[in-house]
Amino acid sequence: MSTNVLEYLESKDLELYPASGGNVRTTCFFHGEEGDAKTGRLYILVSPEEDQAPGLFFCHVCEERGGIGKIQAFFGDKPDATPWANRLRVLNAAAEYYHENLLADDEAWRYLTEERGFSPDTIARFKFGLADGNLVDHLLSQEMKLQDIKPTGLVWDTGKDFFREGIITIPYFSYGTCHQIRGRDRDAIKNKYLTPPGQEKLLFNTDTLHEAETVVVTEGEFDAVMLEEMGYHAVGVPGARGFPEEWARLFSDASRVYICFDPDDVGKEGAGTAAAVLGAKARVVQMPRP
Repeated sequence: MSTNVLEYLESKDLELYPASGGNVRTTCFFHGEEGDAKTGRLYILVSPEEDQAPGLFFCHVCEERGGIGKIQAFFGDKPDATPWANRLRVLNAAAEYYHENLLADDEAWRYLTEERGFSPDTIARFKFGLADGNLVDHLLSQEMKLQDIKPTGLVWDTGKDFFREGIITIPYFSYGTCHQIRGRDRDAIKNKYLTPPGQEKLLFNTDTLHEAETVVVTEGEFDAVMLEEMGYHAVGVPGARGFPEEWARLFSDASRVYICFDPDDVGKEGAGTAAAVLGAKARVVQMPRP
């Protein structure tokens, strides 16, 4: 994109306060938040990693979200066209479609509420969904192009959906915007997570890290969601192997991080890797074997 996000924000005479993970925060101009930058809850990404879109924002009060183009439009300026716009539009439309499918399916609903123990509010908050094999047709009917859908990994080169019918879908939200969707097989034997091809390894539920002093890191998304339901700040790692060093900056606000991975050899090794990346603030929790 052509706009330097930080310079643009400064040109609007906003009081900006440095925040973790390459963000600044300020009072939210969308809902007229009162106070100063230290109390402001509007987070704007100004220093992204390679796999992040510059200018993404999310307000933790009014839940306004979007990209730099939406901020520019608010101030009466012509929005920039960004290469991320179409991708994020596809992913957010897919997350909504899957979520609506889930709400209409009694069996999948019982799986999440009775077998997994999630409350309806939690299911709505994290927008769990259900694949039916018809996502591509739905997105095309919404005037989206196959060339924009394919980079998300949600469709094979053949044009068929990546997630087969019956898979529970788990959107990855960052700044309140869906950046990736993973799947969970309900089959008790398979019992595995599914990642679309060609997708970056992302940390699940990163928005909870803003201002969180104590954080729990779990192996898998469902464990993180359950801890969030219990009142903790929790993020999930999609598999114990690998904890990229660049993730460390996401935990800048935290003074203590508890790592709770599975008690098998892979989990123990992964927990050690995560602890090494996070440094002195990290504590590995020895989980009991089932």
